[in-house]
Amino acid sequence: MSIWTDLMGVPFTQRYINAGGIKTRVVEAGEGPVLVFLHGTGGHAEAYVRNIAAHARHFRVYAIDMIGHGYSDYPDIDYGVDTFVNHVSDFIDAVGGRVHLSGESLGAIVASRVAMKYPHKIDRLVLNTGLPIVPSEAGRQELLQGLVISRQAAGELTRDVVRTRLGF
Repeated sequence: MSIWTDLMGVPFTQRYINAGGIKTRVVEAGEGPVLVFLHGTGGHAEAYVRNIAAHARHFRVYAIDMIGHGYSDYPDIDYGVDTFVNHVSDFIDAVGGRVHLSGESLGAIVASRVAMKYPHKIDRLVLNTGLPIVPSEAGRQELLQGLVISRQAAGELTRDVVRTRLGF
């Protein structure tokens, strides 16, 4: 089994969208109202490959790599919640109109903050396993370490790197 099994027969594209100057990778499929999927810490668009086919029957689906994740830009900046919120807001502006926003883990935190800060951009909100508050500094550092580990796994696939990522 692979992501290609889940996407078999699904008309989709993988491309980049400029979101406020951030080159943002997306997996896009379907037609209709826009639904944006936001992954968790250290995640990427592929976290949603099993959801794309079913949702693309009803929505224009965008599974994105949030800033600093996957194959989107990774600028040398502070990665606080506001960074992700601003990136997602810029992404919504780039695709236009109001969107349905669905996030898991970090994506749920970001989605809820986007909805609070920019309610005029959100039609519906779905949150999965997100924290209702911003993590402490120690929690934030742990999340950032997860980013580093995940980026290593994306670039150099060795047993030790995979073992470290799975351990995280």
